Amino acid sequence: MAAAAIFGLIIGSFLNVVIHRVPRGESVVSPPSACPKCAHRLSAWENVPVLSFLLLRGRCRSCGEPISWRYPAVELLGGIAFAAIAVRYPRPLLLVALCVFSAVLIAEAAIDLDTRKLPRHIIYFGTPLSLIFFVAEALRLRDARMVEDALIGGILAGAVFGLIHLVAPRSMGFGDVRFAAYIGINLGFLGIAPVVNFLYGAFILGGLFGVAYALLKSKTLKVAIPFGPFMAMAAFLAALLAGLIQAL
Repeated sequence: MAAAAIFGLIIGSFLNVVIHRVPRGESVVSPPSACPKCAHRLSAWENVPVLSFLLLRGRCRSCGEPISWRYPAVELLGGIAFAAIAVRYPRPLLLVALCVFSAVLIAEAAIDLDTRKLPRHIIYFGTPLSLIFFVAEALRLRDARMVEDALIGGILAGAVFGLIHLVAPRSMGFGDVRFAAYIGINLGFLGIAPVVNFLYGAFILGGLFGVAYALLKSKTLKVAIPFGPFMAMAAFLAALLAGLIQAL
């Protein structure tokens, strides 16, 4: 679990680069990480997950401008997510597949919060990575049902969100539909019940937060909120609870 947590922190640091650069159409490989305000190139010790933020007291060493709390938050989220997956799914192939899945969930949720968009490039990159390990696990267990359930899960989740998109396109973008199908495929390898629980959970979480936000902040129920974070939370919980609870 400790190794998974450390690796998750490192991946979380990389996800910060993804979250910042992908919406801008920039490469996530080069140039090296730099302060977004003064372009100061970060040295190795300035790039240590969470620890660097604490040592620098939340400010850039070059210009002194505050560093967003989102950076250590994403790193910690990556560490916690990978550790939780390692405890729940210690089998190597399943562990790697679900860690990739978790990384995509974190990146998409954070970008949706910033831009109200769910980039397809991250999903297109993450999908084959997860599938390689999921299919390898299915072959190892000689369980073709895992692949069948993954296809059913993707179709089910995509169809539910797709129907909402067709009926009320202003309330549900196609990015949400694509993201739902991706989640359905990944959760489907764990069974159909997690897919159903994800659908229930996403709408319950989104609905509760939406109503609370509308009443406390906007004083009206007509408010637009990014739905990706609630989809990501519900998907991660459904993955952790797969096999522990039946479909709601």
